[in-house]
Amino acid sequence: MAQKREFDIIVFGATGYTGHYVVETLAKSEEAAKYRWAVAGRSILKLRKTLDDVGLLIGRNLRTMTAIKADVEDEASLNAMAKRTRLVINTVGPFIQYGEAVVRCCVENGTAHLDTSGEQYYIERMQLKYHTRAGETGAFIVGGSSFASVPVDIGVDLMKSKFDGRLAQIENILRIKPGSQGYRFNVGTFSSMIHMMANMLLYRKQRHALMPDFDSLPAQPFVSSRKLPLYKQKQLNCWCLLSNEGDKQVVDRTQYSEHRRNGDVPVLYEQSIGFKSLLVPLGLVFWAIGVFILSQVGVTRRFMETFPRLCSFGMFSASGPTRQQAAEARFTHWFFGRGWGKADASNPTGPPNKKIIMRCDGPGTQPFMFFLPTSHLLFDTFKRDIDFLVICF
Repeated sequence: MAQKREFDIIVFGATGYTGHYVVETLAKSEEAAKYRWAVAGRSILKLRKTLDDVGLLIGRNLRTMTAIKADVEDEASLNAMAKRTRLVINTVGPFIQYGEAVVRCCVENGTAHLDTSGEQYYIERMQLKYHTRAGETGAFIVGGSSFASVPVDIGVDLMKSKFDGRLAQIENILRIKPGSQGYRFNVGTFSSMIHMMANMLLYRKQRHALMPDFDSLPAQPFVSSRKLPLYKQKQLNCWCLLSNEGDKQVVDRTQYSEHRRNGDVPVLYEQSIGFKSLLVPLGLVFWAIGVFILSQVGVTRRFMETFPRLCSFGMFSASGPTRQQAAEARFTHWFFGRGWGKADASNPTGPPNKKIIMRCDGPGTQPFMFFLPTSHLLFDTFKRDIDFLVICF
């Protein structure tokens, strides 16, 4: 990683919804105070307004902070930005549309790059195109540093380390608990979803290019995938909808790398979203089918992006959640694992006979998770309100 630069961090896209929260988190953090950071975006005036707004929220004067003009349509400005910093935190999405130019400039200038993308097609395409060159220039390119991907990937690794024996299967269930005013998601998430669906067929081919032998990896014995996408989870007494796209691919890539490096047999991992009522996941299935069909055509794809609230029945909006909604919301990741104790680990002769349960709780769905992987690149660990509880039996 580049060392002697004008700044340690530049937040690119600081005027956007996610960028605003990242700036606020940095400005409030005692750890971040040890580092030199700046903000970047298309408009200096809007960047100054963001700094004023954040300063008003936290009771600090941020007018001395440096604001840098940089635009994804102007690669020279992106190169100039990348040359001034050790790390670019990129919050400008959808990343499949706007992310590659930033990655390319960071790679060429040996600058670390971190983003909040959940668009696996984009993340894996960047790995295919820039992995070799990034190794030559010493640039760390980290994608998927967001609310869902980070606790899931860390959670699976933690379960493996805590399981006394051979872990064979993990079922992950996400529960989101809104506050008194409910919850809605930012339009950027909806745009990313639309573009992921539009590129799904290409995504399958790209995954094969990245991990050509993934489907032939050794499998755990005596365990199998679920046959139905909708099921009742007895331990939590909730209805679950399988969601094996998105963040599952993060776990798959990690396990693929571990197998190639250490010969580890991958754990059978499946993830779902949990709901109290059966009607909600049923409605989501039909809605997702409709979005998938409309995302295949340019005109209808643009219509959905123009009218996100209408096309999502209020789930997504340009303004995203209010500050109160974001502050009151909580998430819980439940991990249910099965495997064999040490006596049977080397040569299992029957179904799993040992269990492990882990629960991960955290606040809202804001980009606080951003700083967990960042800490390994540049900082001391950022301590956030995230708890893991592990029970083995």
